[in-house]
Amino acid sequence: MGTPEGERVLKTPYLLGADGGRSKVRKLTGVQFDGYTHEERWLLVGTPTDFHDYIPDLAYVNYISDPNEFLFILRVPEAWRFLYPVKPDTPEKEALDPHNIQKTIQKALNTTDHFPIVENTIYRIHQRVADKFYNGRVVLVGDAAHLNSPMGGLGLNSGIHDAVDLSRRLVRIFKEGSNREAELRKYSEVRQRVAKNYVKAISEKNTKLMKEQDEQERKRLQKELSEVANDPEKAREWLINSSLIASVQDQGIGKPPEVNPTK
Repeated sequence: MGTPEGERVLKTPYLLGADGGRSKVRKLTGVQFDGYTHEERWLLVGTPTDFHDYIPDLAYVNYISDPNEFLFILRVPEAWRFLYPVKPDTPEKEALDPHNIQKTIQKALNTTDHFPIVENTIYRIHQRVADKFYNGRVVLVGDAAHLNSPMGGLGLNSGIHDAVDLSRRLVRIFKEGSNREAELRKYSEVRQRVAKNYVKAISEKNTKLMKEQDEQERKRLQKELSEVANDPEKAREWLINSSLIASVQDQGIGKPPEVNPTK
């Protein structure tokens, strides 16, 4: 590893690759990262201005569906954030132009006020899952192992679940002498299954709802979601699934290999 004093060599029983979507650890292990990348880029903009001054009942997480200008508004501790698509043919310089950013915020909040900008960055959205979450004693966690659309906030949630699952297995390996290969293979199988069957499926469905351009299909999807929201049992099921609690109930988290679900 590189340090201010030069190169240093470190030895460790296990290397956990939690270094994000561009994970160097993953690339060095030769693990494949299958999936696709959305055509449009997304622009993230942050401002410390309180949006409640413009929309008093605004929630901390908001999805505004539109076929051309869908918008994600999110409150984080230090700022309010806008996340919206940038068309493939729009130059990055144009998308990041302060005047254009101001116009987008002003249009969304129906105001002519000027907003201080504390962050602005363009990035691409991926739907990808590693074909294996470990190689020997190198283990992938979070975005290094799976990437998804932010619609639904599943990336952080599932990454925490990865860490909980893996930590329980490492404790058994170190303290109980549990079989390393069996534990890591089960970690890879379970967490990959969750990444595909829950995180990928839910985030893809959410993104489709946000950007669907066919009017009839948009109405159908919105009607379907409205019916779920108005049915207490269906709403509870939706929340359990979207929060990934269902994935823990179905797949377990950190269970020993011999008692982990096989489905």
